[in-house]
Amino acid sequence: MKLKITLGVGLWALGASMVHAADLTPQQALLSLQGEWTGALEYRDYQSDQWFGLPVSRTVTPLEDKATVLETSRYDDGPKTGIVYIYSLSGFEPDGKTLASASFRKGKPASEDRETVSLARGATADNWTLYFESTATDDERPARIRVTMTYKDNAYTTLKEIDFTDDATETWVTRNRSHMKRVKP
Repeated sequence: MKLKITLGVGLWALGASMVHAADLTPQQALLSLQGEWTGALEYRDYQSDQWFGLPVSRTVTPLEDKATVLETSRYDDGPKTGIVYIYSLSGFEPDGKTLASASFRKGKPASEDRETVSLARGATADNWTLYFESTATDDERPARIRVTMTYKDNAYTTLKEIDFTDDATETWVTRNRSHMKRVKP
């Protein structure tokens, strides 16, 4: 099973906290995630239909070009696997709406993703919601994927939902969710 914990983060300006709501872009909203985070990832196992939770720590770092972001996620996957590290590089394409990401995890094939990103109305630098949409595979099946990320009070949540496209129905199921609290800016 592929656990994708990609925030989908692209950062251009370091002054996002001073941006007015009318000027806020998805890239600037994501800037507020720079720093260190701790929390939990909960994921749904498709075979057993049970939920599992893992403590997670995450660091979000803009690189020198201020257009690429490195995200490092760490979680303990039990005594057999141990600590898992997932490294993701992300950046927005020139249209400002498409986030391109590549993720790397020891023992797994690298993954490349492109997501369309939109910002909810009324967003401010301190309180925003982003929507990420893509098509990919999940559980080795073709799927539409949507992620909702909400940030407020130095905390954020993500909700990843999947609609498998190899069936005749539109049924969205929750795949995973995370709850993260800022440890250090």
